[in-house]
Amino acid sequence: MKHLLSIILVLITVYTNAQTGNLTGVVKGSEGFLEGAHINVKGSELTVKTEKNGKFKLTNIPSGNQTIVVSFIGYRTLNKVVTISKNKTIESTFELADDYLNLEGAVVTATRNEVPVYKSPVIVSRIDNQIFQATQSLALSEGLNFTPGLRLETNCQNCGFTQVRMNGLEGPYSQILINSRPIFSALMGVYGLDMLPASLIDRVEVVRGGGSALYGGNAIAGTINIITKEPINNTFTIGTNYSFIDYDVPDKTINMNGSVVSDDLNKGISFYAYNRDRKPWDANGDKYSEITKLQNTTFGFGAFWNMSKLSKIKLNLFNISEFRRGGNKFDLPAHQTDVTEQLDHKILGGALSFEKYSQDYRGKFSIYTSAQTADRKSYYGGGGRILLEDDTLTEDDILAINAYGRSDDLSLVVGTQYSYEFNDKFQLLSGAEYQYNHVKDKMP
Repeated sequence: MKHLLSIILVLITVYTNAQTGNLTGVVKGSEGFLEGAHINVKGSELTVKTEKNGKFKLTNIPSGNQTIVVSFIGYRTLNKVVTISKNKTIESTFELADDYLNLEGAVVTATRNEVPVYKSPVIVSRIDNQIFQATQSLALSEGLNFTPGLRLETNCQNCGFTQVRMNGLEGPYSQILINSRPIFSALMGVYGLDMLPASLIDRVEVVRGGGSALYGGNAIAGTINIITKEPINNTFTIGTNYSFIDYDVPDKTINMNGSVVSDDLNKGISFYAYNRDRKPWDANGDKYSEITKLQNTTFGFGAFWNMSKLSKIKLNLFNISEFRRGGNKFDLPAHQTDVTEQLDHKILGGALSFEKYSQDYRGKFSIYTSAQTADRKSYYGGGGRILLEDDTLTEDDILAINAYGRSDDLSLVVGTQYSYEFNDKFQLLSGAEYQYNHVKDKMP
């Protein structure tokens, strides 16, 4: 009986294998072979990604007519019916068309899970890196001017404070995220729009309206999600921008970007550096600046490791040193001027996350943490004078000297999330997140 059962099992296995075939081929786009394109047999768990030369191989595909779904960011998804023969390998070429309307582009801000734009349950506005390049935008704040429904304001010529308005609400009612994580605290978010260089940004996703259910109480007006560049090949670029305000005041920047990726595309690291030096500008000759003096040095890196086809670890770290000052008498210490607002920021931040998909790619589990620490030296005041040897301190002198302050800021976020896509219309999203923020202001 045992021998008979073994023979039956062998026959069943042979018969099952005889009902499958293989598929090989290449995936092309307008720029040549596409590396990393996603290929799936519709309605099954059979999924692969193309190699460097655009080649792929799918095995053990059930025989008969099968719909092969091929997708790649920047191109329209292709559904192609291929007839699979028993015990044979079929070759086929898949050519993807450019997605000029960007309908196939993926967004993550709407549901905290990557979905195509046309499947997003809420409207998501995207600003691609091409917009920053075409408009010569140096910082995030300059690129946001080209997003429908946003209004960028400069509310203080002395400190250079900018804010973005959504739905008529002021800046503090909008949540700023980096890679879907609230790395910037509320204190640093005031100047964060000017601190982040455009060279590290892959795209910006904006959701207008109440997003507090997904991103906390700061997302009352909406959410601005900054997606940084992820390494996909070995590159290195360096560039500079030298401009003049009113043909007189210089504003110069130097930026550098690079990435290194392993041959199997399972590990990679990208790095960036940015330096900006802008002099103050007096527009009407009253000896007070309309545009602040600004010095910014930013550097950081991002890394990933695909532990398997279903799991991934990502790490991001950055350091920002920024000095800005407005008012008058820039050659004197702040307390010896008539009016000065001066800020010196030292910010260190980062994020670490782990993601794992289910075998059918419908379920996704992630755990993440992000942190930011900041040391801010500030001065808001003026009215002092240059003291000579025999001068005595007056009340105005004491008031001017005592306008120096210092702020220590710590922000921490820890969370976990699970999502499962039942079909094209229903998705389960659950998770928990803990946010901690501690700010200590001192006026020594």
